[in-house]
Amino acid sequence: MPTPRSTRKPALLASAALLSVLALPATASAGASGAMPSGCQLTVEASAPRITAGEAVDVFGKLQCPEPASAGERPVTVFRSGGGVAGSSIGTTTTEPDGSYQLAIAALETNSMVSVRAQRARGARVAIKVAPPITLSGPPVGSELAAAGGSGHRGSHAPTIFTGTVGPAYAGVLVALQSSYAAGGEQWRPVAFGRVDGQGSYSIAHAFRTPGETWIRVVVRPGSGNIPAASAAVSYEIVAAQNPKLTIDSSSPLVSFGQSLTISGMAAEGGGRPVALLASVAGGAFEQIATASTDAAGRYSFTQAPQQRTDYQVRDVSARSSTLFQGVDYRLEPEAPPASAAAGQPVTFTGTLLPARAGQRVELEREYSSGIGFHVLARGVLQGSSYSVAHIFDTGGAYVMRIKVEGDASFESVSSSPFTLQVAQSPATTLTSQPPAPPLSGGEGAEAEGSF
Repeated sequence: MPTPRSTRKPALLASAALLSVLALPATASAGASGAMPSGCQLTVEASAPRITAGEAVDVFGKLQCPEPASAGERPVTVFRSGGGVAGSSIGTTTTEPDGSYQLAIAALETNSMVSVRAQRARGARVAIKVAPPITLSGPPVGSELAAAGGSGHRGSHAPTIFTGTVGPAYAGVLVALQSSYAAGGEQWRPVAFGRVDGQGSYSIAHAFRTPGETWIRVVVRPGSGNIPAASAAVSYEIVAAQNPKLTIDSSSPLVSFGQSLTISGMAAEGGGRPVALLASVAGGAFEQIATASTDAAGRYSFTQAPQQRTDYQVRDVSARSSTLFQGVDYRLEPEAPPASAAAGQPVTFTGTLLPARAGQRVELEREYSSGIGFHVLARGVLQGSSYSVAHIFDTGGAYVMRIKVEGDASFESVSSSPFTLQVAQSPATTLTSQPPAPPLSGGEGAEAEGSF
């Protein structure tokens, strides 16, 4: 017989009450006395906000309460969402007496939002970005590779084959082979493309055409679910086609303004022969700037300190060398940047730059969250040989940045080593709106987060 309505309702209420009690975290048995007080809140951080797929990560933080003694030995549950998962629990831990907690999260494969919750406390969350694993294989690092198109006496003109893996989960994804010549000041450019096959592998062929030291990497942009990733960069020396009767080389393909270098080579005709060094700047005609004689083995050398990009050539009575391009960049000397700052307050970065050219712009750049490339935050103008670039950071966090000076017709671009600034969050009332930097017109920043 059905239960009368008058008796069914109290029974349902009792059952619901029992379920609600069972669903609450067990706090009465914890070291802290009584139920969780109101007004508590959690903080959370990740040991690595950007990881490679398959890596584990720790989340940690603190339960902060009006009465600190009541924050200890409280259960904290960690949830994950993303990659098709909506708020699933991935573990529970207990706070230490001071309210701190930590929990290891097993390998993540896709971008994730991790949140932490505790009874009667305000929760918190942190994003963890996941990049696909990518490898790159090719000739041994540091090998000499012949530039295509010419009758050089060293190396082969056949395309160089680069192979690697991204993982079967990324089959069909486009990968880009990028190069960055030392003389170009870390300007990455795509030079060839390939696709990931069903086994997670790729193969890309490329014939180099420009002599000089170059760095090679492979970049993959997998789309939703993961952030872009780049392989470790490897370096090669691309060798220009030489005239075997009279060769020419530089001790450094790129020097800073005012730095000396040695131009040397070999004359096949033997020792005791006069040779002349000629130079061309800004596309002008070659002009003789020095003379020397070969030693008994036919070797010669010249010491030079080029003041801008220069093409060199050596000649003797019967032969002339190939043209040697010599890169010259600005001499950038940043002063030690601050290690920390407060959001909403201006931070200034200073240093010197030579040559001192009136109106020369100096840029403050921040690394993209993907870790691939930088974008402009602020610009300053050279005053004498000194620069000063100021910026206001709206939000707290760790900012990876660098100082950069773009190249021009006379000099290659140059950038400082990346550095990290830890910005502390300030109360919202102190924040000042910061206008965005002017848009870029090409260059690495435009490439980094856009197309290949």
